[in-house]
Amino acid sequence: MPITALENPRGLRSITPYLFVQDPDKLIDFLKGAFDAEQTLRGARPDGTVMHAEVRIGDSSVMMGSPIGKFGPLRSSIYLYVKDCDAVYQQAIKAGGISVVEPDDMQTGERYGAITDPAGNIWW
Repeated sequence: MPITALENPRGLRSITPYLFVQDPDKLIDFLKGAFDAEQTLRGARPDGTVMHAEVRIGDSSVMMGSPIGKFGPLRSSIYLYVKDCDAVYQQAIKAGGISVVEPDDMQTGERYGAITDPAGNIWW
């Protein structure tokens, strides 16, 4: 039986990254500055920490929450397709990202670079 996406009223993709980060609000601010992300959902625990939040970048979403128990903080690596790699790379650096790989042309015909966000995730 093939795997199919469930009905999803929020329009998420079949696969959506979930990040457990120490400070989701800091990461959300970074993603807004670096990738023009839009926060679409935020739920807080009674102590005020982020239980669950979602941001939209382009046509995809990234979910995140504060660490809880054995879940986190965890680092990840995310590949993001953009129209202008060099411009987005510079925008991410200005937003506080740390360079991992400067933009370069690859044998696949793609051009990419990489930065690390404030939570330690690598964005390609």
